[in-house]
Amino acid sequence: MPRKPDTRTPEQLAAIEAARAGGRRSASRPRDAKGRLLPRSSVDATRASPDAPGEAQTPDTTTEAPKARARPKARYKPGKLPPGRKPKANAANSTNSTKAATTKRATTKTTTKRKRQPSRKDVARTKRKARSINKTMGAPSLYTEEIATAVLSAIASGASLSQACKPLDIHWKTVWAWRYRHPDFLAAYERAVQSRADAHAEEIIDIADNSKDDVIRVKGPRGNEIVVQNTVGVQRAKLKMQARQWLMGKAQPEKYGDIKTTRQERHPLDSMTEEQKMQATLELIAKVRARLDQARAMGLLPPKEETTDAGYEDASESGK
Repeated sequence: MPRKPDTRTPEQLAAIEAARAGGRRSASRPRDAKGRLLPRSSVDATRASPDAPGEAQTPDTTTEAPKARARPKARYKPGKLPPGRKPKANAANSTNSTKAATTKRATTKTTTKRKRQPSRKDVARTKRKARSINKTMGAPSLYTEEIATAVLSAIASGASLSQACKPLDIHWKTVWAWRYRHPDFLAAYERAVQSRADAHAEEIIDIADNSKDDVIRVKGPRGNEIVVQNTVGVQRAKLKMQARQWLMGKAQPEKYGDIKTTRQERHPLDSMTEEQKMQATLELIAKVRARLDQARAMGLLPPKEETTDAGYEDASESGK
């Protein structure tokens, strides 16, 4: 691509050069008619003797750089500065800026200060405070006499704890915790569990007598319906009865428990009165004495020594 010719005049070139120089010494040097700078020797000689005879005065062809056009003053509202301009620094502003910088540094030091890690004593003190105010913290308890009665009635009727709490929209763990917080509720809960064993006994009879799902109708190989035994339903009914039997044996072992297990767990003295226990103890002592006399007669034990009151006194004195 050909370069465009330079159509600028010498005066324009001189002005551009002077503007680029920016006040340098080359801007004040004179130029010839073509805009070229004159040699320094001739310029110095001309400046040293401008009126010397016989020397021609070199015309000053330099032109001053065009001044930048002044921008019109923008009209701003009083009390506001134009964008990019800072307020003048005076005594008041410097004082305020110093105070602001000091306050900022102090705030920065305060915020950047590391927090002290709590010691073991602090942790223990916090835990003690939490225990002391534990009764007043948290949501209020849901325990009421009406709710407790409804739960216990459902359990005594044969329902599990979760089944009894579901209609009341209460979690079963909440009711389980009431056993430790309310002693009266604990005693009533144990009685309800024992009553549930009797309800399970009635349910076992109903499950065993229900023969509705013992057989089912299915399509045979020829497309006709045939009657077959519902083994899945029978096994399911058997599992229900076994689960209830296990719960009954744990709730009331004397009534519904296994005979062998019940005999091993029960002790004869548990069903005796105080007089019967004393009589049984005397009989046991008499049997032991008879066995000892029999062993002495056979020579297995040394003969029995007769002791008197004097003998007891001598023995007591020798023991002292």
